[in-house]
This record gives sequence, C-alpha cells and structure tokens, in this order.
Amino acid sequence: MLRRTLRLGNLARARSGANTTTAEIEAPDREPPREIRLVLRHAGRITVRAATVNQAPAEVQGETVVLASPRRHLRVACRY
Repeated sequence: MLRRTLRLGNLARARSGANTTTAEIEAPDREPPREIRLVLRHAGRITVRAATVNQAPAEVQGETVVLASPRRHLRVACRY
C-alpha cells in the first residue's frame, strides 16, 4: 500500500487491477476544499469509464474524477 500526504489530504492507494482502481482518501478537516480532482492514469492509456465515491456515482472528466464537497474518508472506485 502506498501512502502519500497531499496538500488537500492523505492518499493511500489500496488496490489497482487490470480494469479497476480503488483509492482511499482522507480529506482535510480544516478549510475543506469545494472539490478535489483526482487524476488516474492507467498504464495502458485507458480512460476511466465510471467512478463512485463512497458508493455514489461521481463525475468523470477523461482521466479525472471530480470529488465534490469532499469530507473525511472517501473511497473512490474506478472502472476502466
């Protein structure tokens, strides 16, 4: 598992398969942003077909998943 501290929270990439990626994100508590844009690049240059955030549909723009009003723990699941 990879853990990275980002300006807008902590990211721990839990799992990545041939057609899926799952990311666990801890959004910041102080001064939360209006949105976080999570860019996911597949090694085979395949774009994201669908994504969910905490099991709710999320907006996808190419290889970017838009996390609107992020609060606390977010589980992002993407299908390619």
